[in-house]
Amino acid sequence: MVQADLLCVSVLSQQQMLAIANLQGIDVVSSAVVARVLTGKQVIVCRQISLSADLHYGVRQKLQDAQRQLLKYGIVYTNDEVLLKKTLTKLSPKVINNERPISFITVDELDRHVQAGKLVLPTNTRLTPSAQDAARDRQLI
Repeated sequence: MVQADLLCVSVLSQQQMLAIANLQGIDVVSSAVVARVLTGKQVIVCRQISLSADLHYGVRQKLQDAQRQLLKYGIVYTNDEVLLKKTLTKLSPKVINNERPISFITVDELDRHVQAGKLVLPTNTRLTPSAQDAARDRQLI
């Protein structure tokens, strides 16, 4: 099996979007997207789901928060074919601070980053939501 440089998804459902925002895979698509996000690789979603005005306020807010979280993870949305082609030609992984990709620390990897009872993270790393919870429970953060 060959690992691609880009994952392009036609559209994400509301459930997939919420799962990915929490770095959880609930099906093949969301699992593939989460795996790519955790390794700092590019994901493009060709169509952003529209949030209709008749959604309950709380549901709408939760979905908007999830969309913002996906953008923070470097997931690119595009409804425009021209923009998609432009993005593909300029494609590079999301980079922060001198070309170092973001990496994520999972619960399983948490112990490797504990030194003298404190959590020490390398530059450009983040904890997954479940790792954040575990670190708080263990009073590491």
